[in-house]
Amino acid sequence: LSTVGQNVSLGVVACEGSQIKKVYHRRAEAVTESGTRCEVNLGDIQSDESKDVVIELKLPALSGPREESGIVMTSELGYFNAITNTMERVSVSVRVRRPGVVDEASRKPN
Repeated sequence: LSTVGQNVSLGVVACEGSQIKKVYHRRAEAVTESGTRCEVNLGDIQSDESKDVVIELKLPALSGPREESGIVMTSELGYFNAITNTMERVSVSVRVRRPGVVDEASRKPN
């Protein structure tokens, strides 16, 4: 195996009233007091290696159903790419729909 990513760091931000309740990873730093931010230092990553980080969120109560999806969390992964010798950043947003009625097709896991 060879190192492909060095100093891999994951930043997580809760959005739209969501709170980070817990981050399940042995290298997770403390969640901020407001529950809105957390950093996870994943160290180096080898080719064909994967690392799991599980994030437990508390979503705010709604006054009614919300058919359109809303962003509940964003995350950014930063690392030094040992193959190209460049810094890399990848961002993603997590969106959740909270409808009043859930049809059978929506109940199936992705």
